[in-house]
Amino acid sequence: MSSSYQRRNHFRERNQNRPAAPDGKQVWVKDGLYALTSELIVDKPVSIYGGFSGKEKRLAARNWKQRPTTLDGQGTTRCMFLNHEGILINGLVFKSGSMSTGMLNMRRGGAIHAAPLARFTIEDCLFTDNRTPFNSGGALFTT
Repeated sequence: MSSSYQRRNHFRERNQNRPAAPDGKQVWVKDGLYALTSELIVDKPVSIYGGFSGKEKRLAARNWKQRPTTLDGQGTTRCMFLNHEGILINGLVFKSGSMSTGMLNMRRGGAIHAAPLARFTIEDCLFTDNRTPFNSGGALFTT
């Protein structure tokens, strides 16, 4: 068994929308389209990897290009909010994220909004059709 953290339900109950992994561990997300009704909140130091078939035992065995893991905001919700240091996002597709409602200062980052003290790395990810009003970071907003 790999030292990474794996589970079938890669996020806790949908209502909680937080990665279900201990600090410093990995979350391996199976390929597929995940239609979001609210943003995923990453508030701990974890590494989130997409592109798995579900049979891999090693991180290097995944193929994020052939097995896309898509977070779809459906044009109504932001995909992800980052609020911690030490976050790694790798091999995900962010699609149709939108933040057009709420307080003006929160309508930023259609796909990803990073809190002021968040420290993160985004690698091998695709962003498509993400939007916000006033040109405030359709794909990513950070201060």
